[in-house]
Amino acid sequence: MVHDDSLGTTPGFYDIGEGLADVRITPKTGSYFTRTGAAGGYAIPVGTGGSLEVMASGSALGGVVVKTVTLGAENVKQVFRKGEAASTDGDADGMPDAWETFFGVTDPAADADGDGYTNLQEYQGNTDPTLATSYPGSDGGSVTPPPSGGGGGGGGGGGCFVSNVGGAAPGALAALALGLLALFASRLQGKSAR
Repeated sequence: MVHDDSLGTTPGFYDIGEGLADVRITPKTGSYFTRTGAAGGYAIPVGTGGSLEVMASGSALGGVVVKTVTLGAENVKQVFRKGEAASTDGDADGMPDAWETFFGVTDPAADADGDGYTNLQEYQGNTDPTLATSYPGSDGGSVTPPPSGGGGGGGGGGGCFVSNVGGAAPGALAALALGLLALFASRLQGKSAR
């Protein structure tokens, strides 16, 4: 969940209308990333054990937030709030320190992945400077839009974008995500009919 906690009535909790759309969620390892849906919801497959750094970034968030998530057999909810965004740029190169550390890049003029875009351009485009298939103007892989109508009620899902930069079966992941959204929507309709 990614949200702007200042918009709601319950500090520290998600309220309807606080979700932030189009925030990029990137795990430190693997080739997946996702973008939040209209209500700030996201889902991403990352594994079932250990811990993992996850970064949220984008203009809607107002900067970069990096958190460590402990993985287990169950789904893990990780909340990113707009007020947590760090924009500290100690070397004044135009790239936040947290973003540089997360991706391991420090030179704004370098092209870490050889895709023709500098690290600074990758930061400004909210893309991954270490993957040649991720560059400004692309989404770094196939992206499946949320179902029409945006979905989401009070649950915060609102649909999500699922991308696989490495190219491993994004269609299967998209079909699973859309199937789960359809199931959730049908259950909500069944409750409202009672």
